[in-house]
Amino acid sequence: MNLLLSLKCKRFYLFASSVLVLVASISGPPNIGIYATVVSLDINQLITIISSSDSWFRIPDTFLRIILFSSSIVLLLLIPMLNIENESNYKISDNKILLIILLFFITYLSTSFLYNIVAILILFVSIYYYIFQFENNLQKYEILFLLSYLLVFLYPFYHSLYIPSNLAEVDNYLRFFFAIPVYLLTRSIIIRDIDILYYINLISIIIGISAIYYLFFLNDIRVKGFTSTAAIFANISLLFAVLSFFTIKKIYINKKKYIFLPILGCLSTLIAWATTGSRGSLIALLILFIFIIFNKNLRNEYLPTNPKFFVLTASAFILIFIQSGSLMRIQNAYESTYNYIYDDSPHHWRHKDSIVPRLNLWDGTMNMVYDNTILGVGSINYNDELNNQIISGKIDPIRNDKSNYTAGMNHAHNQYLDIFAKTGIIGFLTLIYFVIMNYYYFHRNLKNNKENIPGMIGLLVLIFYISYMLYHTILSHQQSILFMTFTLSILAGLSYANKKNIRIKL
Repeated sequence: MNLLLSLKCKRFYLFASSVLVLVASISGPPNIGIYATVVSLDINQLITIISSSDSWFRIPDTFLRIILFSSSIVLLLLIPMLNIENESNYKISDNKILLIILLFFITYLSTSFLYNIVAILILFVSIYYYIFQFENNLQKYEILFLLSYLLVFLYPFYHSLYIPSNLAEVDNYLRFFFAIPVYLLTRSIIIRDIDILYYINLISIIIGISAIYYLFFLNDIRVKGFTSTAAIFANISLLFAVLSFFTIKKIYINKKKYIFLPILGCLSTLIAWATTGSRGSLIALLILFIFIIFNKNLRNEYLPTNPKFFVLTASAFILIFIQSGSLMRIQNAYESTYNYIYDDSPHHWRHKDSIVPRLNLWDGTMNMVYDNTILGVGSINYNDELNNQIISGKIDPIRNDKSNYTAGMNHAHNQYLDIFAKTGIIGFLTLIYFVIMNYYYFHRNLKNNKENIPGMIGLLVLIFYISYMLYHTILSHQQSILFMTFTLSILAGLSYANKKNIRIKL
């Protein structure tokens, strides 16, 4: 018992040491000698620096800081090397953890800040589990999977050694790192498959109710709720509409009397999507259709066999789509874009719903990729580079305003182009590796168990976010990246036990 306690204390000390080294690597506002102040033990000066600075932290952009930063990561990764027997520490029950996770998804689009508090709670529980209970029993493919999260997180920090950046620009990448302990926690959780299906539909219904509330009581013309953009609200809503649709067959077969849940969940989230007036998210439906054609398991296990479900769903979608603002925005975009491309007609940035400014934005981003293939232009230089191209005549202005030609754009509205333009080919490859390893992970778990429900859901979430990245810069929006990383890591963890057929079945 003393040995066990000693090992767990060592794990905690190792974690505390890594945090201290990490803080040391990012402490101190830029251009202020905080290191010399600490070494000299000048407490008054230290207090003055902290109180008079907008930020207490900076990116580790020197070799000494990057060494400290790297050391902190290594120390964190060494914690599982101290093997312990999983006993004598308080273990939070699976039901409590699942309740917290459910609360995270329920509050995500229905509250302004509560979801962040719940996310922090999930992270703290995950860290506790990692320090005191996690056993080093990862399989090789799990390590490769987690490495994809680690690489996307780390590279922007190392990239800042060559092209200056700031902590605000790379802050979102921390969510990839936070997702690692979340995965390690959820891979040990046992949950009934039917409960997963119920949770999806419950979340979907709440999303629909929230959207209606925002539309009628907060006067959102294009509903975005408490998110930063309507695209985020639309992406998550459409995702849950599709997930609810794919629960119909499972619930109908096993719990026929509850068939109203997936139908209501699907309809409510379709209505929520419609209130956003989103166009780009429809790309995900096209890519999903292609995925269904090539995925026999999805067709056989999850698509309803009764034709009336297809007819009703298709009819509901068409009706909702016609009544939404999406159709009008697509028509507006078609007219102005067609005339611009084929008739060489002039374009004005005030043209309603036009995608011409986005085409110019992508054109400028491609120029950045061609001219700065290896390292990119840097995370904080995108807007300046875009402005330089406009002034030099390489691309048309995003906005015909001499004081703001770029319309303040600091990302490309395409995740693949954005990360390539900012961090170069290596940054782009880390994102591609992340996508490939997530697909491989879920596909492998499904190969071992075709009825792996969280595995299939995780694969669908991945397909949707691969699609969303074509028109939405996920890594530039805290809410998008938090939802994507936590959702994928949670579903990956839940699918791990399922692939071994040890989960409680329907």
